[in-house]
Amino acid sequence: MCYKTKEIANITGINLRTLQFYTEINLVPSDVEDFPRTKGRGKSRRYSGANVIEFSFVRTLTERGFSINLINKVLQRIRLDLKYKNYFSPDLLENNAYIFVIAETKSGHESYVVGPESLKRNNGLLILNDGLKESKFLTIVNLQSLYLQLKKNLK
Repeated sequence: MCYKTKEIANITGINLRTLQFYTEINLVPSDVEDFPRTKGRGKSRRYSGANVIEFSFVRTLTERGFSINLINKVLQRIRLDLKYKNYFSPDLLENNAYIFVIAETKSGHESYVVGPESLKRNNGLLILNDGLKESKFLTIVNLQSLYLQLKKNLK
């Protein structure tokens, strides 16, 4: 299913100009080919369900006080993992919990995703590796919960 920018604004509660800005700076690039406009010239930008979840993830982080620069670094890290899994895919999040963690370490900000296998293995507990035990946790986002909140608005 493809979504127009206005539809994403309605689903996520992010204002239209902010969505356009995020796209312009390539924070959330569309992963759907643009369509010719029905009126006028140019093309109409379209987005996937995964893009909708990604926009909502960005909104969650901005509401928690994270800068666009840090969010961009976090998303770049996630995109490195995309060759293995698209953590924003509605199909994946329907039945799987993925927990996204951002921590402040001695060497800077670290971000990583904890998948259902790790959570199941540890009885649902988030277990830290030794390198992160002295870290200050800045935020934890449950991507499946984010998806389930949006699901009623996704077609």
